[in-house]
Amino acid sequence: MKKSIKILSFFIMMNIISYQTFSQDDQSGEFEAYGKANIAFTNFKLLGVSNTEFAKCVESINYLDPSKTLRFAKINGVVFADDGNNYDLVANDGILTSMVLFKYTLDTPIVDIGVYRLIKNNTTIYDVDFKHKVLADSQGRFGISITCKFVYVPCSAWPPPIQKLCRQLSWPFIGSYEVTECSVTFEDK
Repeated sequence: MKKSIKILSFFIMMNIISYQTFSQDDQSGEFEAYGKANIAFTNFKLLGVSNTEFAKCVESINYLDPSKTLRFAKINGVVFADDGNNYDLVANDGILTSMVLFKYTLDTPIVDIGVYRLIKNNTTIYDVDFKHKVLADSQGRFGISITCKFVYVPCSAWPPPIQKLCRQLSWPFIGSYEVTECSVTFEDK
């Protein structure tokens, strides 16, 4: 009997540890502050998917620790992922691809299928609390700075089907960032 109680206790402890590992949203403030201070988005591009539709793409850069880039984010209401699924060509290549497609308009240049095209006048966007503005703006950005509000969204806040994807892609943050309320500033250089 004692041995079976120990085994049962072991499995209960493992379940508790596993559950707590996936529900560690108590560090949301720390993750949000880290993202605001160190993470930016740049290299906005279009990916040709068909003759009538394209995906939007972006790269995240962590100026403090380049190995900790985002693989899951929401920008202006559009979810982006770097998981090799849907329209993302290669998992973990640093390019986050929109999970929805967009129709070409007269203002949108048509891009060959499977090809990336950088957007003209590309810039870097970051939170108002970003610590690396001088470094980010020095990369040939024509005196334009775009600041946005970065909001940390824990995986538990997503609908159940997306929670698993969020947990798989959001390491080391156990969540994603939503980029909203952007403003553009033109600066004399």
